[in-house]
Amino acid sequence: MTIEHPLWAAFIEDLQGPEGCNFREDAQQGGFAWECHHGEGDSFHFSRRILRDMGFNPVRSLQWAEENGGGCDCEIVLNLGKSMEDLLHDRGLQPATRILEGYYWARHRRDPLPYIVQVGRDSDEPEVLKARKVRDDGPYLPLDEFTFLAFIGTV
Repeated sequence: MTIEHPLWAAFIEDLQGPEGCNFREDAQQGGFAWECHHGEGDSFHFSRRILRDMGFNPVRSLQWAEENGGGCDCEIVLNLGKSMEDLLHDRGLQPATRILEGYYWARHRRDPLPYIVQVGRDSDEPEVLKARKVRDDGPYLPLDEFTFLAFIGTV
């Protein structure tokens, strides 16, 4: 599983909750506290269990997390915990109608008809968010080539 997956937010919610790192306010320390096994054997103790419970391959998922700034359970939450929708919002690309996590209605500048796009990262530039048509094995294209659409009512 990667950040583009529709269940990413559910994974992060479980990982930061009481069955995972248990992020919580700590009045004595004046901030937050959590549990993590970084540097103590299995740095992905909670993630591995949660991913297995969700039916995912922990090896591939955790390899992706480690390559993208999640070197342990708490770093996955802290560094990769934002959903793709939040990352789009941070880039000022709202409003957009989200269909599923990572999927939006959009129009490409060369195509007059709107369609569903998947927002993600490609292997050429993994640090850059891009988009491509769903059901299209073509390359991801820069986000500024798309107009993300907002709808009133149910889509």
